[in-house]
Amino acid sequence: MKRALYFLSLLLLVSFVAVGCGGEKKEEKKAEAPKATGVKIGSLSPLTGQYAADGNDIKNGVLAAVEVMNPEMGALGPVTLQPEDDACDPRQAVAAANKLINEKVTAVIGAYCSSATIPAAEPLMAAKIFMITPASTNEKVTESGHKYMYRTCGRDDDQSKAAVKFMQDYLKAKTIYIVDDKTTYSQGLADNVEKLCAGAGLKVLGHEHVNQGDKDFSAVLTKVKAAKADVF
Repeated sequence: MKRALYFLSLLLLVSFVAVGCGGEKKEEKKAEAPKATGVKIGSLSPLTGQYAADGNDIKNGVLAAVEVMNPEMGALGPVTLQPEDDACDPRQAVAAANKLINEKVTAVIGAYCSSATIPAAEPLMAAKIFMITPASTNEKVTESGHKYMYRTCGRDDDQSKAAVKFMQDYLKAKTIYIVDDKTTYSQGLADNVEKLCAGAGLKVLGHEHVNQGDKDFSAVLTKVKAAKADVF
């Protein structure tokens, strides 16, 4: 956000120079400072659906930051927020990102789910709009090479290292059974844990998948119970 405001400051400076250089030969015109138009930013998060609680926390967190920031904005202010609902759905996330582009936002805070952040980043990066995710942990979020893409949370591979170390050092586990729900976050974390287990001396007894929205897990749980793993 600081970099975004820095660029905005440069634009204001350029506008001052342009007005000063546009005087006529016979009569000097005084350069007038342009009226402050403020800074519009956007947020992308699931405001509806099963992750709505977390998504609204993100939106409200940004609103709280805006409230704190505005008294310090001076001539650049005020900062306003355009919140958009991505529902943690890839297609809806892209549509919401395009809407924010049309709204001419300077930066976007979000998204929550990696499965929404990764596709939403494509149009935002093409439009050279800063994006900062507070929650998307998949490695691809920042390994894509986008120079306007940032995050404030740890990656799946780092979380996996911590999880395996905890199981090994604190739980003294020897075996593990892994189940994920096929989402970008869940499967990415599960795959990274599985990769690290061999080197840590942890034996993976099974790696199953379920679907979001499933109600009956008896088939998977029967396998887990029969395996008698130290950690599920």
